[in-house]
Amino acid sequence: MSPEFSETSYAFALMRELADWPNQPLTAAPVFPSLQDEGYLGYDVMMHRGGVPMFLQFKLSEVMVKRSAIEVQRGLIAAPPFYRMKLHSRAKSRQHELLLNLEWDGHSVFYAAPEFHTNDDLNRAYLNKAIHQESRFTAPQEIGGLLDDEPHHISFQSGVPGFIFCSEPESREGSVNGEGLASIIKEKFRPLYSSELAGHLEGIRRRIFADLVEGRVMSPRLFRQMSDKLRPLELIAQLIQTYYGAQMLFVMKK
Repeated sequence: MSPEFSETSYAFALMRELADWPNQPLTAAPVFPSLQDEGYLGYDVMMHRGGVPMFLQFKLSEVMVKRSAIEVQRGLIAAPPFYRMKLHSRAKSRQHELLLNLEWDGHSVFYAAPEFHTNDDLNRAYLNKAIHQESRFTAPQEIGGLLDDEPHHISFQSGVPGFIFCSEPESREGSVNGEGLASIIKEKFRPLYSSELAGHLEGIRRRIFADLVEGRVMSPRLFRQMSDKLRPLELIAQLIQTYYGAQMLFVMKK
């Protein structure tokens, strides 16, 4: 069963909540590539307060309610309901591979998917500042590379640790809720200040260049044109959003 709300609605609610991470000493500022102002949010915040980049790809979850689902038949999930989050097929998109490359370079990268599916649940969680607690965050490395061109998905139950990787069901650990995500970020947190910012952004730019230009996804000419016209942070945010399907955020201490 498909969710009642859109991916955009879920992403907005989650980003709005992470901007003032409930019960955590963290805040996350989204970087929107369309903002042209010299002092736009992200660059100034990171320059003056210090932060670390995080990349989220927002996904929707389908709710499964029948016991005939393969995850239940194989005994990997005791009983429905549970949720499925589809991954882009390798034959149709390189997004999972691109996100893996970004994570292998040491950056915090996660799929984010809701553990609910109705409009009422979305609005209830938003009012209670519980979107992040009722979301599942899964790092691409926990899923691993896709070894064939078949469709794949991960399955999970609300409040139950771990996930199932399909098409051939296999139990995995490593997916967390919002509290677990905050613990991972705090453990890795080392804010970057102005003296380190340029070098760090250049490292991300080089990764994107290798993925897109050397990987023949994007023409060298277009990459040069964009690099000439856009500031580094704006360039990165635009390309991450367009080709990786992810949103760039800066995580900072409150």
